[in-house]
Formats: sequence, C-alpha cells, structure tokens
Amino acid sequence: SYASMPAPAAEIESAYAAALRSVPAYLDSHGMEPIGVAPLREVIARRYRERGLPTDADQIMVTSGAQHALRLLLGVLTDAGDRVIVDHPTYPNALEAIRRHGARPVVVPVRPEGGADAGWDLEGLRSAARQTAARMAFLIPDFHSPTGLCMGAQGRAELVRIAQETRMTLVVDETMVDLWLDTPPPPAVASYGADRSVVTVGSTGKSLWGGLRVGWIRADRSLITRLVGARSAVDLGTPVMEQLAAAHLLGDVEDLLERRRGQLRRRRAAMLGALDEHLPDWKYTVGPGGMSLWVRMPTPVSTALAATAPNHGVVLAAGPRFGVEGAFERFLRLPYAREVDEVRRAVASVASAYDALARGRDLAEPHLVV
Repeated sequence: SYASMPAPAAEIESAYAAALRSVPAYLDSHGMEPIGVAPLREVIARRYRERGLPTDADQIMVTSGAQHALRLLLGVLTDAGDRVIVDHPTYPNALEAIRRHGARPVVVPVRPEGGADAGWDLEGLRSAARQTAARMAFLIPDFHSPTGLCMGAQGRAELVRIAQETRMTLVVDETMVDLWLDTPPPPAVASYGADRSVVTVGSTGKSLWGGLRVGWIRADRSLITRLVGARSAVDLGTPVMEQLAAAHLLGDVEDLLERRRGQLRRRRAAMLGALDEHLPDWKYTVGPGGMSLWVRMPTPVSTALAATAPNHGVVLAAGPRFGVEGAFERFLRLPYAREVDEVRRAVASVASAYDALARGRDLAEPHLVV
C-alpha cells in the first residue's frame, strides 16, 4: 500500500553525520528558518539550473515535505469554496488537503491508455478552468501518481498556455521527477512560461527516503514572500538538521539516484511478470517512470478486494481512494517499491484474495459497492 522505498541506509547515515558536523554554525541563532537554510536552497536552485530552468536561491522555500508545501500553497492561493483542478486519478492526500482547506476539487481525467500527451485531457482542463473559474490546478505531469505517465513537451507548453489564458496558477508536483525508468522527462513545466503562472513542488520523500521530511516550493519571489508571511500560522520552519542532511545528499546525488532507478526497474519487471502469471486478465499500461502500476480489473471490486486482502497477507489501497465520488472501483494501485521477492509474493497474495472473492460471488455480475 506504500509507494515509497526503504532508505539507502549508508547514504542517510553519512548525510546525518555531515549535518551534525555542520550544525554548530547555526547554534548561536534562534534556529527557526521559515524560508530554509541557505546551503539547501542553493543546492535546490542549482539542480533546477542544471535542468535548464534558471533559478535563484531566493525563489526557493524549504518545507517539511511536499504535502506541507501543498497545504501552504492552498492557504495562500485559494479561499474556502474555490475550485482546484486535479488529475483524476491523483494522489489521495492531495485530495484530502484540498477538501480540508474547504476548496473543491474539479477532476480532469488522466487515461493511461492514451500515452504521454494523450493521457491528459488538456482541452477538458481548459474547459474546466474556464467554466469553474478555478484559481489553482494541482497536477503531477512527471511520472504521475498513480499511473506513472509523463507528460510530453508539447503538452507542457499547452498546459502553461492554458494557465496564462485562464489566470490560473499551476502547482506542479515534481516529487517523482527523478524516478524515470525508461527515458528522462522533458524540461520542467515552469520552463515553458512565466514564473507567475507555474509553482513547482519537490521533495526528497520518493526519490531518497520518506523519513527525511524535506520538501520545497519553487516560485517567483513575490509568492515566496507571501508564503513566508503565511507560514507562521502553520509552523516556524523545517528542522535545521534535516535541511543540512538533505543539502549533503542532494549536493552529489546522481549515482545514488541511478542505483535507486535500477532497483525500481528490476522490481517493476518482477511485478509485470507476476501479474502476467497470476492475473493475466488484469490490464495495465506501463508508464515510463514512478513506482506504481495503475491496474484495471475485469470487475468493479476494488474496495471489497482491499478489505479481504489482509487475510491473505497483503495490504492494498483501493482505487476509489485516488478519485472522487466513488470512481475507480475497477482499478487498483500496485506499488513496486519493495524487494523483488516481496513484490512477487505480494502479487500472488493479491491473486489469492481476488480468487477468494470470486468464489464468494459471481464476479461476472454487477454488484453494488458500499
């Protein structure tokens, strides 16, 4: 049920040791850094520049993860009752954050069978933005969660045009951007338009370790200033030790990321083989990155399957968690973040649970799911 890899233990230990050596320079201050420590902001800005997106450190705010970044942005960019456009399906905790803020998610379908640009209904997104006067869109174009799709360059350019036409702020979640498994992603969405139209959210949580609660926001300087002013109502800054550890890791991370990608490639291959063996009538489109498959089942039993699966040794996130109004009962997100043997055992356990469910009722007939 978790699309998150275990830590690279040696590198994490080394990063915290380096942070401990660096922290004395901050001990004569109050230690509260609402915008983030300078070394980490500069490392993040440099990584954007290396991807072809000019960025200064003062365009970066460090947060306590990507979810924290989204909550801060919702507070500054939207009011209760405002519409926020989202992919459908999308990251469940993003939907929950939007609802808890009092905003209303407006869904635009993502269809894995369509491929890269065709996977996103950009005309539908344009129409939704115009009809609802949405002030913000939260989208995951880089190895979309849960489908693994990656929006192409043409789609990114069109996405920015839509935001500018409709005066809507795009919040682009890049937490998966380093987890390309087949081909690297196109340039960042923000490189296709003015800074005021696109805000980028990043994190160490998926590519490095979920326990390192460090994320960031890249935006124009005026928005960063507004975020700093609003943040005091939420917290007073991300812990300095975590920031210094993240700066150490991100300063020279490419070899580690390639090893992580290699692990995910092997685990994805194991999952595909296990699905073809145990559940050959389940359908999927393999995205070029990320760490999960979005699988279509022959029958709409996702919630029931998630309920019975623990009896067979596996915990699942049912498809409706990734949508609104009960959508996606035919779908299941299957992460391949664990070791190869665990992935294979997990798929076999899912097949066992599905078979038990089938014996309990005729899956060829439609059933009400409550």
